[in-house]
Amino acid sequence: MSGVTWNASGYSPVVGDLVNVIWDRSSGLLVTGTNSAVLVKEVQDVTVVVPSSGWVRYNETRAPGGGAGAGWRNFGFSPSPGTDPLEVVQGPQPQSGDTDDPSYVPELTSWAYVMGYTINIPAGATNARLLLRSTRPALFDWQEGTQQSLVSPFVRGHNYTTAPPFEVEPTWSATYDQWRPVAVTPGESTTSPLPAAWSSALLSGALKGLGFYSASESDVANFEVQLLLTYTPPAGPNA
Repeated sequence: MSGVTWNASGYSPVVGDLVNVIWDRSSGLLVTGTNSAVLVKEVQDVTVVVPSSGWVRYNETRAPGGGAGAGWRNFGFSPSPGTDPLEVVQGPQPQSGDTDDPSYVPELTSWAYVMGYTINIPAGATNARLLLRSTRPALFDWQEGTQQSLVSPFVRGHNYTTAPPFEVEPTWSATYDQWRPVAVTPGESTTSPLPAAWSSALLSGALKGLGFYSASESDVANFEVQLLLTYTPPAGPNA
């Protein structure tokens, strides 16, 4: 409490103490009478979406049946910076093609996303940490039989500060790689804290961003992902 005189001797309360105050409503002096409580203003944590941008979205075209295929190429897609969810197509999924041809077998394409983030923590804020929100949209008819029932995003760390090269798989961090948050089924959403080391590295700049890529057929799924920042704001003057 601010601006309140404490008239008891031998003790002064501090924030967090549980105090019974015996007082007189007319004079305000401490007297024998009713019980009340000292109110403490609580500071609530704040959670915001971290703006993201991506330089390139890659793909890997593989021969039917999971062969080596044509290798990597640049798809030429760069999401605009913003807080909208990133749509992630994960795992080797069939490409569209001439379905009228009974002998047609679609090639498989694996996508990789290399994302950078703009993380701004207000001055005086404490207890900053990062979380990943993962949502799986409900299945379309054409996805039946290709999407796995319970899958998590396959998250990779990277240290790119400019656009990666086009024709090779991105180079993932040797220290921060292959993290899987909580798995979800189509139509579900979950929010998972990043591992403490990943969170600290992103906040300090030791890790530049996150990537999303898996070549495993057991990871086939579509996601919408967002990076979240949670922190405790500085206490106000009357807290």
